[in-house]
Formats: sequence, structure tokens, C-alpha cells
Amino acid sequence: MEDYGAGDAGLFDPGRFLGDGHWAQEPLLWHDQSPEALLSHEDFRECLEQVLDSLPEAQRSVLTLREYQGLELEQICNILSISAANVRVLLHRARAKVYAMVDQFEETGAC
Repeated sequence: MEDYGAGDAGLFDPGRFLGDGHWAQEPLLWHDQSPEALLSHEDFRECLEQVLDSLPEAQRSVLTLREYQGLELEQICNILSISAANVRVLLHRARAKVYAMVDQFEETGAC
């Protein structure tokens, strides 16, 4: 599996995300489908699982707590005993790697 975003400065372009971690400009609708429709593709789900499994532990933990469990940044800081700045950096890096995988999947149809 490819190391998504390794050495790719464009992926971590500060203009891609706002300071609070939200998109500066939302990506185009991938595959001309909703995210739910995209997730219905087994190959895509497998790629997503692979990239999530490949994330460093801290990035995976922050992404899981924020996106899957819906916790606020302060709660994540308390659970992981890390600063809010660190949570934002880890979340940004994890999201960027997932975004790179989605881009690659859309272009190639594979991981």
C-alpha cells in the first residue's frame, strides 16, 4: 500500500483547511455520488480501512474520537492527555491522508 501524502507538500497546503480543521473549500463531489454511495463500493471501503489502519496510532485515535465518536477537541485533549494544538495537527494530518486516498481511488479505482 502506498504511503498517502508522503513527501506531497500540496496535500498539506495550508489553504486546503481552515484553522479550525474544516475545509476552506469543500472537495468536489467524488464519483458524482454522495459519500454514502461511495462507501457502498466494497473496493473503496477496503481502501479506507487500509489507510485508517496505516495511520500512526495518535492520528488514528484523534480521527476516531472526533469523526466516529463525535467528541469535541477539549474532550479528546483530556482523553489523550495532549494539547489542543497537537489534536488539531494530528486531525489535520489524518484527514489529509484519507483525502489523498480518496483522490487516488477516484483517479485510479484502486488503493
